[in-house]
Amino acid sequence: MKLAISSFSNSNRSLSITQTQERIKATLGSATILCAILLATSSHAATRVFYDGAESGNANLWNQVDLRSKCDAVTSSADGIKGPYTGSRMFRCNDDGTLIWSADRYQTMDIPPFSMNNEVLYRVRVRLDQNFDRTSGSPKKIFRIFGSLEHVQNFESTFAGNSGFVWGTYVNNIQSPNYWGWANGDTTMNSSSWHTLEYYYNKTTGNVKVWHDHVLVFEQTFGPITGSVGEDGIVHLTSNFSDDHDATNYIYFDDIEVFTDSANGTPATGSMADASISSSAGSTLSPPVITDIKVN
Repeated sequence: MKLAISSFSNSNRSLSITQTQERIKATLGSATILCAILLATSSHAATRVFYDGAESGNANLWNQVDLRSKCDAVTSSADGIKGPYTGSRMFRCNDDGTLIWSADRYQTMDIPPFSMNNEVLYRVRVRLDQNFDRTSGSPKKIFRIFGSLEHVQNFESTFAGNSGFVWGTYVNNIQSPNYWGWANGDTTMNSSSWHTLEYYYNKTTGNVKVWHDHVLVFEQTFGPITGSVGEDGIVHLTSNFSDDHDATNYIYFDDIEVFTDSANGTPATGSMADASISSSAGSTLSPPVITDIKVN
């Protein structure tokens, strides 16, 4: 874009100054509009590629895991302490320790494959019912992310243990130290409220971050990740529970979100790397595409 300012003589000075000022104003105005559009476009570089708050009353957006039963969409909790995180429904997943093998041994489901280039952030709201058996040997696994299983490339899981939500990961054949729920502000062991779990992966750098209740509880850089980090559709909402437990162990989930650096989802603002990213439910608007700007 060129800004042309014409020379002028004393005889037409007043008119030329006015014309020049108008041209400057027009140019600055167009530049302001262009900057706003560019900023809006960049803020939508990351999108939300999956969302489910159970409001449909079913789990149709999810894939079935083996022959296991999917989780149920319910309107109330068994303990009556908290209902859905938002809206009128939430998912309830049970683990029945009295069954040796059955489709209902434990309920679970997978997030379908999604598009990403390099970065992904998972966000899930979760609460344990008071009927849930907390154990410390091999406790219940929740939100288990697998990748490149033939090489055991990436393996992440949160454990619903008696000290709260414990985190463990295995990436690029590296076993990281487990996080045991000691961070200040991590209240995930409290069944009286909902909790937010967030997981960030950067495949280029191998940077992995985990937040519990918006507190950064784990960060490690493993080097470039060549395998998947769940984008191929192997993200179990729940997984096995090896310790002894009874027939009723409810976990509630709500407002499950996946953000990536793909342009194929719902526009989002904020950063995945610091978990500030968000998307307004139902938002479908994108900034207009402008191919040419002229200043006369």
